[in-house]
Amino acid sequence: MRSTVIHELGHALGFAHEELRGDKPPAVTCNTQGHNGNTTVGPWDRDSVMNSCNPVCNGDGELRDWDRVGVQQSYRARVLPGARESFQRMRINGDAMDDLIARSADGSFDVWRSNGWNLAYYSTFPTPFTDANGWNAGNRFY
Repeated sequence: MRSTVIHELGHALGFAHEELRGDKPPAVTCNTQGHNGNTTVGPWDRDSVMNSCNPVCNGDGELRDWDRVGVQQSYRARVLPGARESFQRMRINGDAMDDLIARSADGSFDVWRSNGWNLAYYSTFPTPFTDANGWNAGNRFY
């Protein structure tokens, strides 16, 4: 279920299925839905969370390097290839719309606020907290 949630969050952020790209290998013939976007980032990635043809089910919900770079380019997030992140949907400003908070590998929090149609970068909050303080354990956000 986790991999499906991460995959669907990718759609909510505006990302299309990886297998809709023009540079996919000809052997990739699984049934696909939706439309490809206007922008691609990096080469076709079999292991992307946005690849519904992935034999490991959406990359097992783990963001790959090119997934991270796509988020960084689209939302100005400070996401480095190889870094692990945790995402949480929260209502941070009282407008009854779900906003997005991402915890970066350095412990800082990046916040995107929703206007009901899309997310806009809001701010980055540095924090001294680490896993030992219980703020993040693996991929779960507390």
